[in-house]
Amino acid sequence: MGGPVLRQVLFTTGGRAASLTNRTATKVGAMARALAGTTPGVGYAETSHQFVVTWADAVLGALADAAAGVTVVVLRRPPADVAVSQARLGWFSPGHSGWGVWYYDPALVDEAEAVLPPPPGSAAAAAAAAAAAAASSGGGRRLTGTTAQPATVSASWAVPAGSSRSPAAALVDYNLDVAARGRALAATIAERQAAGAWSRVRLVTVDVDSLGRLEGGRAALARMGVVPDEARLTALYASAPGGTGGTAGAARNDRAEKKARGGGGRAISETAVRRALRAAEAARGLARGEE
Repeated sequence: MGGPVLRQVLFTTGGRAASLTNRTATKVGAMARALAGTTPGVGYAETSHQFVVTWADAVLGALADAAAGVTVVVLRRPPADVAVSQARLGWFSPGHSGWGVWYYDPALVDEAEAVLPPPPGSAAAAAAAAAAAAASSGGGRRLTGTTAQPATVSASWAVPAGSSRSPAAALVDYNLDVAARGRALAATIAERQAAGAWSRVRLVTVDVDSLGRLEGGRAALARMGVVPDEARLTALYASAPGGTGGTAGAARNDRAEKKARGGGGRAISETAVRRALRAAEAARGLARGEE
């Protein structure tokens, strides 16, 4: 549900509502085809950061009260680890193939889809400040000129007006944007359940670091209500570097290198990413370790 769908949902005014029927038919139809011919005890599972961006509303709207059960799994990982990993893959560098396909710059999304404050110095920030000032004064004062910006701002937004944002800035904000959408989805699920709906939806949070060991993987599956084939699960972890109970880090890195080469991007400086992330945490009051 990336590419044209992502661009319609995030960058086109009214695009989310206008595309809901088609997105629902496309995604739920694909799930139904994947399950065709299976027994009732077989479930469908998919991992995708696009879930909270382009298709959670479509799938939950169609299946939350109809399916036998829907489990939404939120994977938590330190933001620095995520951002640095993406930087090593070349994400957000000009030549990478993922732009507008599976990732995006939050500063460019349609106003109705924005979940982060607009960049200081941008027209959107000036308009927001003007609207707030007008509201606080009862609309009786006419505003002219420019609006001063705070001295301390997130480095991810600290780009002179009219210039291109740095790749590290967009990368950091992308992760903050996805995390904010995840929290919004969790809040929506809680609200619907409090109103007596979506009783079959389960929200499970899993720390990614815990999945590197057999015990952690087994515990995560249990929280999801999944009973694994113990022999296959043990064999999976045994085949990872380090033997039984070992981590799968080296295997992940191997796959990451291949993906980076295929994407055509150039690695972004780890120092630049960490600097932008530290500034974002300080400016926005973010807690370290937030997903």
